[in-house]
Amino acid sequence: MQMPDSVYRTDGAYFMNGTTLPQDSSYTVSDASNNFTVEFWAKPTATHQIDSEGYTWGGLAGQRYLISPGYLAGSNVGMGVSVGTNGVSVYEHGDSYIPALLVWQSPSAITDWIHVAIVYQNKQPKLYINGQLAKTGLLSSKQFVYPSFNFTGYAYGTYQGYVDEMRIWKEARTQQQIKDNRYGAIAVPQTNLSGYWPLSASTGSTLVDISGNNRSVPLNSNTGRLTGNAGGNAYRYGFNGQEKSDEISGEGNSYTAEFWEYDPRIGRRWNRDPVITIWESPYASFHNNPIAFSDVNGDDAGDRAKDHVKKNKIGDYKIGELKSGRGVSLSWVDGSGNARSKQFLTQRSDISENSKDISGSQYQAMATIEGIKRGSFMVNAYKNAMIDDISIAGKTSYSPNGGYITDTEKKGADRFNMYVNNSVALNVDESQANEFMDYQTFIVRQLMVNFVNGTGAENYVFPTNGIISSQFWGSDILNEALAKFNRKETVEGEQISFGFKELAKDYSRSGTFYSITGFVGSGTITIKHTDKGVMISIFNITSLTSGDLFKNPKKDGNWPKSFIRNGQKRTPFGNISQTFNLFIPNSK
Repeated sequence: MQMPDSVYRTDGAYFMNGTTLPQDSSYTVSDASNNFTVEFWAKPTATHQIDSEGYTWGGLAGQRYLISPGYLAGSNVGMGVSVGTNGVSVYEHGDSYIPALLVWQSPSAITDWIHVAIVYQNKQPKLYINGQLAKTGLLSSKQFVYPSFNFTGYAYGTYQGYVDEMRIWKEARTQQQIKDNRYGAIAVPQTNLSGYWPLSASTGSTLVDISGNNRSVPLNSNTGRLTGNAGGNAYRYGFNGQEKSDEISGEGNSYTAEFWEYDPRIGRRWNRDPVITIWESPYASFHNNPIAFSDVNGDDAGDRAKDHVKKNKIGDYKIGELKSGRGVSLSWVDGSGNARSKQFLTQRSDISENSKDISGSQYQAMATIEGIKRGSFMVNAYKNAMIDDISIAGKTSYSPNGGYITDTEKKGADRFNMYVNNSVALNVDESQANEFMDYQTFIVRQLMVNFVNGTGAENYVFPTNGIISSQFWGSDILNEALAKFNRKETVEGEQISFGFKELAKDYSRSGTFYSITGFVGSGTITIKHTDKGVMISIFNITSLTSGDLFKNPKKDGNWPKSFIRNGQKRTPFGNISQTFNLFIPNSK
């Protein structure tokens, strides 16, 4: 677990010693029912009994109720949570009714802090552990389910361990909301926040609710205590929000996150960076600039440089080739009107898992593409307050007749490895469009990420006349093909070339360097008459060869060879394809 040190408290947590009380208090949140979220940080120190998930009675023995389920009569029930080192269970309590509707067993013993979020949506609970969906429970059989805030023990078992940052929301929070807000304190008041107990040591004999809803809970001295020593030094975090792992090299000399072990004395990570970049050492941290960048998970500081982006109000990037031929330069104008620039140099020889020998032209193409990818991160974060780790939504389809295809002539495809295997494709449904101020930029960003990192689908098919496909109306490549079609020429697999000049023209037309038409560049277009109208298909393969904007079109001897994706392992810079579909109906 890692928390930004600029927002996280330093004054400890609440420790519950597991003492069982003779009776419980039924505190329930009356203004939240059926759709709500309960979240907290927990560090359990004892196991709890694992009951069967179902509608039969349970929860009467061996539980470690961090929140005891408040009893409600009739068709109403209170919800509670039992947490042990072996898992998390969600219970409901009503008339002759106390079943476990969600039971999650941890694959390994929980020995450190975890973030727990229980989201009830239309009476069905979901459990998120550290921001990831861990389990979906059973639909409640009762009419109304209310969250409880009984934190001081329960007759059927009391939690043993530490707890912090307890919150109850009268809404079913999204996974991204849980991810974005789980670290550290939050500002109050907040819309739909029903209760917020920071559990800091300054609260005296009461667990104070600071949400403004007057739901403070009296402490019981037999049950637990507020402590500034939450299993060790209460302030577990060092510079840049990294969690200390003092047992390795002494206090403050080693930090940990999901993807790294980091030594602050030398500013380097112990293990290799899992995210491939082409201008820095795989052991570098924060892009060698911990003031400007942060790295929440230890995998890529650049993807999460929102504060840096926001501060500088970074706009569209422009790209240029370095005179050395060993990288690219990016330039932009910041919010104060000052010209800014950054250079990305190729330095690494282990970029691709396909080949041990990377040519100079491949380095150059990788630097160009990586630079464009970097710019798309910055623009997307600034325009959309972009959040990380969102994949393109859609449904996967399989073709038994699929095989290797190309968007260029066979001789060139063979020479430069410009093929994809179209046996499997992701049919993009554009269901995420409303989540972004600029969905097009999000798509370009994710396609760049998947291409550079070798992740995601190999083939993407976009809806006919959908948001993304419709971006091609008015583009140079489609206008050229339509002009031939209108001259009664056959347009089937027509290849339209694209280069740096065309990219500049596309920038002028679309107003952004990160349009889908600019991303696609060249491609093959097929236009056909049907009985209902005209079908247009635009097919493009993104590859190192096509991505090298600086290659000389008349001297293909220096063109970089592409990499065909390996279905058995991740292939950085491996080819991916996109198919865009448009339809012009017959006039009535």
